[in-house]
Amino acid sequence: MSLERLSRVLSPPVFPEDEDRSRTAKVLNTLLWNLLAVLVLAGAIGVPFVFAARVESIVTLVALLAVVIVTRSLMFRGKVAAASALLVVTIWIVFAVLTGLSGGIFSVNLILLMMWSVVAGLLLGRGWAIG
Repeated sequence: MSLERLSRVLSPPVFPEDEDRSRTAKVLNTLLWNLLAVLVLAGAIGVPFVFAARVESIVTLVALLAVVIVTRSLMFRGKVAAASALLVVTIWIVFAVLTGLSGGIFSVNLILLMMWSVVAGLLLGRGWAIG
């Protein structure tokens, strides 16, 4: 694969007529590539060596991979807000379930929900970060 083609695959879409949508697409693209890296590592290392509930972990990883693919597709079709909303809501649900299963309000995973509120604000605006 040539360097130019790799750069095209890794780059976010650019919308010359809408600078804010281009900025959001750049942030979303970065999040998606990082999430993909985490999913690959979790699948390669976590499932065989760390996770006790292997089947549930595989199902969750595959579902999140599908969300990443759909989100990228929406983003490249120009539907950046819809792609952002899909990712934010999906990850928020995953973090909420994870928090609930690991101790609720006393879980250290609660920080993930707070952190994701910041990401929601970056992608979708202040209303999503607060509400």
